[in-house]
This record gives sequence, structure tokens and C-alpha cells, in this order.
Amino acid sequence: MDILTPTQEVINVGMGQVYIGRSPMKLTAVLGSCLGICLYHPKSRTGGLAHAVLPQSNGQPVQSPGKFVDSAIRYLMEIFRNSLGIPPNEVQAKLTGGACMFPTTGPLQIGDANIQEALRKLQELEIPVISQDVGGTKGRRITFDLASGQVVVQQVGEVPRIL
Repeated sequence: MDILTPTQEVINVGMGQVYIGRSPMKLTAVLGSCLGICLYHPKSRTGGLAHAVLPQSNGQPVQSPGKFVDSAIRYLMEIFRNSLGIPPNEVQAKLTGGACMFPTTGPLQIGDANIQEALRKLQELEIPVISQDVGGTKGRRITFDLASGQVVVQQVGEVPRIL
């Protein structure tokens, strides 16, 4: 995890990574079954993006908290609250990704499991999900603009959507 200075403009967040920054930064990620968890504090224009790969850490200590949806959300909120002094009740969430990348049913549906875990964990922490672009069968490229809180979602062959 890095808390970045506002002088850096665009940061790509890779699989299992978590980044937190302030306006005018933009955080980007390319997502398939991974889930992009965008947490935003509108008053300070501070945001965090976790590029979570799997749904649950199962209580195990993790060296990379961004790898799992549950630990990524917990970690982001710890940084917001403890390091930045941002109260949880002032944070909002946007979710992207979680596609079904394998044309089958069964245990390979990591995307669905990631979505459900994020919704469960955010509800538990009373963080509202104000918008989402999840599921489907195509990957996405996202850009999280910390100046506005908007997330631009682009799927191949489709018009970009703004969350």
C-alpha cells in the first residue's frame, strides 16, 4: 500500500495492490474476475482503490491485504480512519469488475464470490455502495478520478460508463 502525494497524476493499481491518494490523482486498474473496490471521501477528495483477486482471507494473516476482498476493505478503512482521520460514516463505495471470465458454472466463478464478499463486508461496516458496474463476461478498464469521485468504466467495444 502506498499513500501517494497529490503531485502524481495517474497510478496503475495492479492485482493484489491497494493505493490511497488525494485529488488531482487518478487511479486505474484492468479487471477481469478481480474486484475494483473504490472508497471515497468527498470532503477531502481522498480515495482508495483495492484490486482484490480472491474473496476471503479466512482470518489468515496476509502480507498483501489487497489480495483478498475482505482484508482489502478492512485495510482501506483502517488507513482512512487511523492514518487520515476520516470517519467511516463519511466514506462511500463504488464496485467494479467481478466478471465471469470462464464459460462454466461451479467453483471457478471467482467474480461472483468477490462481489458478494464486498457487499457483505461493506454492509457490515455500514459503508454505502453508491454505484456499481459488476459481473458480466467481459473485463473492464477503470479510472478512478479523485478530484470528482467518478469512476469511468470501459469495456471492449462499449461506450464508457461513469459511476
